[in-house]
Amino acid sequence: MIIHNRTERAVLLGKVLGLLRKASDPETHYQAIYFYYADPATGVEMNEKICPSRDKVGEVLQEEQRKKDIEKQTTEPTRLEVLEEEIDRAAKSKKTRQEKEDFSKKLQTYLAESLQKIPGDEQEKRRHPVYQKNVRITDEFLKEYALYEPSIKTEHFSLEEVSSIL
Repeated sequence: MIIHNRTERAVLLGKVLGLLRKASDPETHYQAIYFYYADPATGVEMNEKICPSRDKVGEVLQEEQRKKDIEKQTTEPTRLEVLEEEIDRAAKSKKTRQEKEDFSKKLQTYLAESLQKIPGDEQEKRRHPVYQKNVRITDEFLKEYALYEPSIKTEHFSLEEVSSIL
């Protein structure tokens, strides 16, 4: 997957999972975007300031990854790679049907909330490119990790109803 697509996916899922959050910068007291994760080597809870605004998160992560992959400036894991690992770990930790269902609902709730922020009528909102991108990313993620398990819905009919159908 190309860096741009990886970044879009990681930023969206990172927001939904609470790995990327807005918090007050202790030095400036302004809001900034932080990455919250467990250090893979030690398990210690970490947080790193990424940038001052949500609009720049993707750009910052992309640039770091580009420097590693294309310019070969580092061999250390980038924040994008760590974020992807955290997302992967979160998805793989969902074992039971209920955990998968709750996780799927969390993603669906995010989509519903993001739809409400888009101006226009319902059809215009659903055709909006950002919403379509978010739906695609969410759909691919749910399928990749087999997180969506549709509830089995059965209808019960009386014998008379069955007879009338046949």
